[in-house]
Amino acid sequence: MWRNSFIIIVGFSILTSACGQSERDADIAVSFSEGVAAYSNGDYGTALTLIEPHAKAGDTAAQIMMAELYITGKAGVIDETRGVSWLEKAAESGHIKAQSMMGTRYLSGDGVEVDETRGIKYLQSAAKKGNVRANVQLGFLYEYGKFVDQNLDAAGRFYYRAAVIGDEEGVARLKKLADANFVGPRTYLGLLYRDGKGVESDASKAFALVESDAQAGQPYAQYLISEAYGVGQGTDRSLENAYMWANLSAGQSFPEAAKRRDVWAQLMTPDQIAAAQTLSRDWQAKFDAANP
Repeated sequence: MWRNSFIIIVGFSILTSACGQSERDADIAVSFSEGVAAYSNGDYGTALTLIEPHAKAGDTAAQIMMAELYITGKAGVIDETRGVSWLEKAAESGHIKAQSMMGTRYLSGDGVEVDETRGIKYLQSAAKKGNVRANVQLGFLYEYGKFVDQNLDAAGRFYYRAAVIGDEEGVARLKKLADANFVGPRTYLGLLYRDGKGVESDASKAFALVESDAQAGQPYAQYLISEAYGVGQGTDRSLENAYMWANLSAGQSFPEAAKRRDVWAQLMTPDQIAAAQTLSRDWQAKFDAANP
C-alpha cells in the first residue's frame, strides 16, 4: 500500500512539474510574441523590455531586434556600440543576415575596428548559406582585389550564386565579366543560360560560352562541355567529343571527370574510344604549344 502511494505521489509530482515547465514555456513564448507585437505597434520601450530576456538567452531573432532598436535609436537613444554587440552575438550564433551585416561592418570599420579576416569570414559563411548580398559583395571584392587577391573566376562564382537566387545585380555583374571574355565568368554565365536562371534559357548560347572556357583549359568548363556533348545539349551529340573533354578535365583532376569519361566509354566501341583518345592528345599538344 505504501509503495503504491509512493508511486502515485511521484507520478503526480512529475506530472505537475511537467505542467509547470509547459506553463513557463508558454509564458516565455507569449512574452516574446507580445514583444514582437509591441515592436510592430511602435511601442519600442515595451518591446525592448519584453525582448531583451530572450536576446540574453541566445534567441537570435530577439538579438537582431535588439540590435535594430539600439542602432536606429528606436529604444529611445542611439547606442550603436550596444546594438552592434547584439548584432555580433547573432552572427556568432550563425544568423545569416547578421553575418552578412557584420562582415560588411568589419571591412568598412562601421561601428567596429577594421578586421579584414573576420569580415571576409563572416561574408563567406553568409554567402555559403545563400545570402544574396554577401555573395554579391564577395564577388565585388574578388573582382577588384579588395581585401583579397584578385580572382575573376571566384568573382564570377559568387555573382553566379547571387544570380541563381534571383539577384539582378549578380546577373549584371556576371554578364559584364563574361562580355570582357574572362575565363570563369563565361562558364558561370553559360550555366545561367543553360538553366534559364536570371536570363532566358538558351542552350546554344550556354554551350558557346562554356566551350570558350573549355578551349582555354578551364577544367570545370571541360567537364560541362563533356556533359553537353554526351546528351546533345546546345550542340550535336558526340560521344567522342564527350569522352575527349571528360578525359582532358580528368587530366587536371577535376572531381567526377574520370567517372564521367568512363560512363561515355561504356557507350562507345573500342574504335570510338581510340579516336577520342587521339583527339585528347592532339588538343593537349596544341594547347601546350600555345601556352608554354
